[in-house]
Amino acid sequence: MFAAQDDSVVVLQGPRPLIPPSWWADHWGLVVAGVVAGYLILLLIIRWRTRGQRHTPPLRQLEAALQQSTDVAKVSRAVRAYLAAVDAELSVALSTEELAGKLSQKPIFLPARAPLLAALHAADEVKFAAAQTDLLLIIAGVREAAHRIELSQKLFAGGKKSS
Repeated sequence: MFAAQDDSVVVLQGPRPLIPPSWWADHWGLVVAGVVAGYLILLLIIRWRTRGQRHTPPLRQLEAALQQSTDVAKVSRAVRAYLAAVDAELSVALSTEELAGKLSQKPIFLPARAPLLAALHAADEVKFAAAQTDLLLIIAGVREAAHRIELSQKLFAGGKKSS
């Protein structure tokens, strides 16, 4: 259709040279190995830093807090921290009455409910009504309740394994 303006002969130039592969195509294995090595180093650092930190059982934390307690407020805080560690629904911020309602809904706490609430009510009377109650009696009630909670946990855990 169109005529060439000049009658020169078209000369074919041959194939072009190969395009070299990109940097990523040449080094993808090194990049992946570097990412994996970095991840493993990070895991080792985290494990090394947390190696000395062991989880202390809630009962042992409660006992340590009770031994250091000099007043009723510290005992009450220790008990509430223990209950929160045993069951996440039993927040430290719950009042004694709210805690009593939550404890009655959980079968694992039923054996310990009476001594625990007696100790907490006695602590509340000392804190808020200036009643005279011996600190050792409150601590004894707390220890009895904690002992019952631990036994109850073992019984419930044993029942779940055998079923």
